[in-house]
Amino acid sequence: MLKCRNCVPIHLKTLLSIHTPPPTRLLSLSAVAAARSSEQGKAPGREPSQSGPRSSIARGAPGSPIHRPEIDSVKVSTPLGGGYILQTRDPLRVLAEVNVLLEEGNFDKAHALVLKLTGKIETIHSWNALIKDMFGRKKVLAALKLYNDMKKRKVKPDPYTYSHLFAGLAAQPVIQPSFLQAADKILDHAKNNSSNQEASLYHVNAYLTLCMKAGDIERAWKLLSELPQSGRNAPDAATFTIFLRALKGLGEEALGDGKRVWSGILSRWRKGDLELDEYLLNAYLELLLHGDTQASLQEVFQVARQTADIPYPDDIPSPGPKDPNFSRSVRPDDFTLGIILRAAEKLKNFKLAEITWNTLTERYGIRPSPIAKHLYLRCASIAHDGASAVKVLANEGPASEWDYVVGLNACVTSGGKQESYNKAEAILNQADKTYKAGIMVVRTFLLVAMTTKDGGIIKRALRRIEKYLRPSNLALWEETVLDLPRDAQEVTRKFIFTLKKAIFWDTVIWGRFEEERYLQKFRETKTAMKAWKTVHVELSAELDEGVEARRRAAAENDAQRVDARRKAAAVARREAAAEKAAQPVSRENDRLYQAMDGLRRHTPAQRRTFINSL
Repeated sequence: MLKCRNCVPIHLKTLLSIHTPPPTRLLSLSAVAAARSSEQGKAPGREPSQSGPRSSIARGAPGSPIHRPEIDSVKVSTPLGGGYILQTRDPLRVLAEVNVLLEEGNFDKAHALVLKLTGKIETIHSWNALIKDMFGRKKVLAALKLYNDMKKRKVKPDPYTYSHLFAGLAAQPVIQPSFLQAADKILDHAKNNSSNQEASLYHVNAYLTLCMKAGDIERAWKLLSELPQSGRNAPDAATFTIFLRALKGLGEEALGDGKRVWSGILSRWRKGDLELDEYLLNAYLELLLHGDTQASLQEVFQVARQTADIPYPDDIPSPGPKDPNFSRSVRPDDFTLGIILRAAEKLKNFKLAEITWNTLTERYGIRPSPIAKHLYLRCASIAHDGASAVKVLANEGPASEWDYVVGLNACVTSGGKQESYNKAEAILNQADKTYKAGIMVVRTFLLVAMTTKDGGIIKRALRRIEKYLRPSNLALWEETVLDLPRDAQEVTRKFIFTLKKAIFWDTVIWGRFEEERYLQKFRETKTAMKAWKTVHVELSAELDEGVEARRRAAAENDAQRVDARRKAAAVARREAAAEKAAQPVSRENDRLYQAMDGLRRHTPAQRRTFINSL
């Protein structure tokens, strides 16, 4: 077979080839030249050099001993049992088959398929699907065993493998120390086997997420200290975002750590080494917001002024001198708006909230979220700025019934008596247009009128809400009262009380038969609401059935604990009595007991005579 030394390499390559070659057929030099010229777009007259026997066989030409056919030309037959055979060499088709088997709950069959095809085709995607399925079933040890088995079979993990491993470990309800030890080994393997720097940084971020969820701040600090301060593998915005979010609500020490990290972030941002995005900005603002101190809340506006260029007044200084040559700024989002408004609410400073709202909605074109809108209305309510509440509710899209309630609260003492009532009536008209004039909105409107203590304004308010007291509207309230953030019984009781107080207000001057008409309207409303109050009680009982069950279980547990304490006290008393009875009795006490026993045998008169004789 091997006639000369030059034939050895050719036949060794044939024997070591991964795929089974088709029947060997030696080609002539002219055929080889034609095949090469047709594949490479060259003239067919150009022939390869005939330097030796190695060039007598076209390398890679169809029919040669070392030709690797296309994926669709050769199929790998894999018996799966039950008379079914999978014939494919496409890794995506194998992955689809594995996913189907996993969805059916047949993990063993999917695992057997991947094992049979490993070494024949690329199966890393299928291994990733198996690992992800094990983590989804909360089988951490089984997933790690699959990872080690995959490496033993010389299947190289890809970036998705590491991401599934870190995400699966972080998704567990309790992060055990063994999980962190396994993550350390996985991260070392990922750093040594990553094909580029970005993939390695991605794995570092995933590992950092696991550490912060486990509450291991020291391990996270160690990881950050090992990363370079600049370059492609330096920590990016996602790295710092993960770290700052995990420090939220951990106390003053964690707040100090976050401030030190932020100073380094600003330094790299000014140099252009770091891209500061809105997610990183929101993470640091949230950390400051949870500080709940005057200084940390003030720093929220300082950071917003420095990074987003919001024109706050001079009493909010920038945390550092501004470089005139530095003109970069971060584009905030609606979440940034909500964080700053919450800080303004805690400081009770509506001026800062108004500047933030106007800047972010007009300059940056941010569309406020429902949460941000509600926070702005609460700030306006604290400042009693009814005009701003009317403007926001009229121009910033749909609002909830609770938003209208907060907006009406902002109209209380907002200017003069008539001005306050006009603003409240404008909000009620807007709620009526959007079909949000519910029972709490109408009651708050009445309260705004009653705070003026003007009989004419209160009478106008009663005439304005008269249409809401019709039976058809009361039936509509009956359907929507459960959607409110308060108890239905409390809402109806307070509405009836407020309506009665407004009708019987001492400064209201009624015309002839007018008072009687409103009293009759009040009686009908009260009767109607009392009729459907019990319905809501039953519905609330059905909705809170689980809560009541938990309460009963807690009461039973308390009773059991009290009973156990009582039994323990009784046992202790019995043991104390037994110990006392076991103690030796002195002779004097013995004689006294004998005398008492003797007295018990006589009549009361005899006992008195004996006692007097002593």
